[in-house]
Amino acid sequence: MAGLATTMLCAACSLAVTESGMDRQHAELHDILYDAATRAGARVRFNAEVVSIDPEEREVELATGETLTGDVLVGADGERGPSRTAVLGKEVRGGPTGLAMYDTIVPGKHLPDHLASLRKDNGVFVAFGEGRAIVAYPVHGTEDFAFQFYGPDENAQGRYGDPPSVSVQEIARPLDPRLADIVNNARTAVRVSVCAHEDLEDWVEDEGRLVLIGDAAHPFAPGTIQATAMAVEDGAVLAKLFSHLSEERQIESFLFAFQELRQPRARTVAAGEFGAAFFMTATGELAAGRDAAMRAQHEAGANALEGEGDEANAAWEEIRTIFGYDCEDEADDWWVQWGLLRERALTRMGGDDDEDGAPGGPPLLDFSAMTVQVSSTAAAYDE
Repeated sequence: MAGLATTMLCAACSLAVTESGMDRQHAELHDILYDAATRAGARVRFNAEVVSIDPEEREVELATGETLTGDVLVGADGERGPSRTAVLGKEVRGGPTGLAMYDTIVPGKHLPDHLASLRKDNGVFVAFGEGRAIVAYPVHGTEDFAFQFYGPDENAQGRYGDPPSVSVQEIARPLDPRLADIVNNARTAVRVSVCAHEDLEDWVEDEGRLVLIGDAAHPFAPGTIQATAMAVEDGAVLAKLFSHLSEERQIESFLFAFQELRQPRARTVAAGEFGAAFFMTATGELAAGRDAAMRAQHEAGANALEGEGDEANAAWEEIRTIFGYDCEDEADDWWVQWGLLRERALTRMGGDDDEDGAPGGPPLLDFSAMTVQVSSTAAAYDE
């Protein structure tokens, strides 16, 4: 920053789930982000529900009737929030997939003996079945365990924030007897529907001052590992770009640079996460083939989840793509390769952008005084 104060309004954020070690709940992650934001000077207002957004006026209206304005509006309010509707120009809900994630907690004292290594190693447990799956990991140290049951979904309306309403016993059967203690002692679960969303072509509203991040821009399947990482990366890239802000005219270019940097990564990772969710809950021949391949790997003394040959190479390439990426480096690269170049060009031309966003001032090369004479010569051609 070079002395320019820019106000960013961020619609109520809801980030999903874990930090390193897979041992953080939503509330704990919110506390971490809240502390970091307020230390940096952000002012956070709770219980301030946004009911409408006016991108042209750069203002939001709260449920109380109060209106807030800012230089930039950041929509981090999920796939059902008003920010996504404002960018699309209409409300669009994801379509049903027939699958839901049922989120619950199981007290650690009910963890079966054969899963004791979860507590010791702070590990992750997965179980695949016919149209059903389980992902579990420790929270609150190892006092409790978060269990996410994937199973059939009838109404496709459940989401985070809904009250617990589903008995795990009803959706977890048929069940391996070794998991009976877990299911019988699980608390009532929250249904979070897995919906299919079309990719958004634009994350920035036409007026150029409302930008979507997190699930508002790229909804992930609930409970997937990388959903939180992508939302945090979005925030980090946006912050890194705006650390170079010195004039208001730069805002639009920074927002569109954010979209350019983030869209390919988010789409690639989201496709992998949705694929993993449906691989875990495959049915019929797909499930039979999955199970047979995993048993063969286990009997050969290999990791059942690694695959072999081309599958193994693809798995490692996916790991490299996800974890070999530094979002802030990507933002820095954009600034060095494009942002600085543009600023130098504008400085040389001695002007700001015009109303259409094109650089103002005199052109680098002035052809206005040149004249061009064109003459033609007739030529005969044989037919």
